[in-house]
Amino acid sequence: MNRIKLLLLMLLPSAIFAQTKYLPGYVVKSNGDTLKGLINYRLQNSTPKYFEFKANPDQKTPVVYTTTDVKAINVLNAATFITYSGKVSMDKNKFPDISPAIDTTTQQQQIFLKVTYIGDNVGLAEQEDATKHRYFLTENNTAATELIYYQYYANIDGSRTVRTAEMYKQTLKNAANRYSNNLETMALIDNTTFTSSSLTRVLKLMNKDNKVEEKSFVVGIHAGVSLNAAKSGLYGNSVFAGETSWSYLPRVLAGIELSDHRILKNLRFKLDFAFTGVKPRFNKTVQVGATNIINEYSYKIDHYYFSAIPNITYNIINSNRFRLFAGVGLSLNYGTSSKITFKRNLSQFNDLKNLQSSWTSTPLQLGVTLNKRLDIYGNFTYSNWVMLYDQFFLTGRHFDFGLRYRLTKAY
Repeated sequence: MNRIKLLLLMLLPSAIFAQTKYLPGYVVKSNGDTLKGLINYRLQNSTPKYFEFKANPDQKTPVVYTTTDVKAINVLNAATFITYSGKVSMDKNKFPDISPAIDTTTQQQQIFLKVTYIGDNVGLAEQEDATKHRYFLTENNTAATELIYYQYYANIDGSRTVRTAEMYKQTLKNAANRYSNNLETMALIDNTTFTSSSLTRVLKLMNKDNKVEEKSFVVGIHAGVSLNAAKSGLYGNSVFAGETSWSYLPRVLAGIELSDHRILKNLRFKLDFAFTGVKPRFNKTVQVGATNIINEYSYKIDHYYFSAIPNITYNIINSNRFRLFAGVGLSLNYGTSSKITFKRNLSQFNDLKNLQSSWTSTPLQLGVTLNKRLDIYGNFTYSNWVMLYDQFFLTGRHFDFGLRYRLTKAY
């Protein structure tokens, strides 16, 4: 059962990525006409080769646009794509799957480029397919130019090593001569690496762009409190079998949140740590056979536990002031202390048996986020059976209603 839960948790992002999601945007056709409507923008590793467009939500069959049909595609608040037609490098550059020797092969292609930075003079675009990850320099009123970077294996003194050829640096220097020919820019180009953040830093200097670059990947910290309403049940070989009891205790929580507002805008990965407990009380009266003898039984459990909960949430509705989210997690629970009291008539027995020390559960979550800071949420968790002693089990259904506040900036 635990393996099935873990598998479902791992498959959730794939299921989310595969979903169709139409977002507001516009298409600039090859003849210059602009069409506003809805664009199907799906998260994927490779740059899209086509886009599905609807003029309105009621349109059943979308229109498919490729690079031969459009100049540009803009998905509002998500991404911009432009059409590029020209030669592209074909060597592999995804380490360790790189070429055994320098490969200068090129191929004429017509592809979409995703714009990652726009400046007054120069900008940056990128494209990724199964072969490699490419970057392109864009300039006003001119075609994009690929930034060439070779990475390959070479045999030196009988051992294989990785060599590079950083042709893109000369392309950047040529652009700098046109817009920002100074020692600071040239020095920065010499130390530039073939990454989006490093290339953007150089281009911002060429544009004299002093705006603070917004971070894409964010690690946030949050804390919260909730009311843990637990419905506990006893099952198995006992006079209390089938009995249930409700208990209500506070639950405190703290954790970290990982998000990338550009790539995985609607997805959040969290690791939460929580502490709470349950205090069920069971009472039962039993008549002995056909006699008039009545036995009164009571069973009290005080159980406190700590949980580590990796979980994923997805924003169903996502705006600056309001979000509706749903999520699933895997809760790894460890009992820190427990006290069990069993009473029959006037006789009391304490600490008959401690609860099982560890168990797992799968919390499901639904909630809203206000102003990107405050979560108001509800959790439902069905706990596994926890053995008290031979053939006697405690189960629990937990309903958490709480608040969670982000202590650091989140997206």
